[in-house]
Amino acid sequence: MCRKSQVMRNILSTSFNYVKKILLALTLMLAINFIASGQVELIAALIIGYALAGFYIFSTAIRINNIIERQTKFSKMQTFIGLGLRLLMVFVVFAVSIKISMKVFLTMAIGFLTFYVFMQAGLIIHSYKSGYVDDDKSDSDK
Repeated sequence: MCRKSQVMRNILSTSFNYVKKILLALTLMLAINFIASGQVELIAALIIGYALAGFYIFSTAIRINNIIERQTKFSKMQTFIGLGLRLLMVFVVFAVSIKISMKVFLTMAIGFLTFYVFMQAGLIIHSYKSGYVDDDKSDSDK
């Protein structure tokens, strides 16, 4: 395993540990709200939205990790095919949820966007704090 691969795994696991605390608190608040309003089924839609975003982020990271380790001439094509398949899956899940009801769709979309935004923010913050990103130098300067 190369060093870049290990760095990526470290960043993902540490960022997820920060994000899961925030998501747990947010989910508990929303679950109490859903229970109080008599819409318990929306808790499952929220969790499915989280799971969909988690799958999207972690499968992207795994694919990038494989590209870093292999670096074949077909890596770019594999990346685009994988992106297309992940986007298709997201579209299908959201299309099914909108067939169920608009409330389920909106709750899943909120869950997806919440997890995605918090995870991306966690990744950026952790990368800067850990020194994986150099503020003074970029790859274009080399």
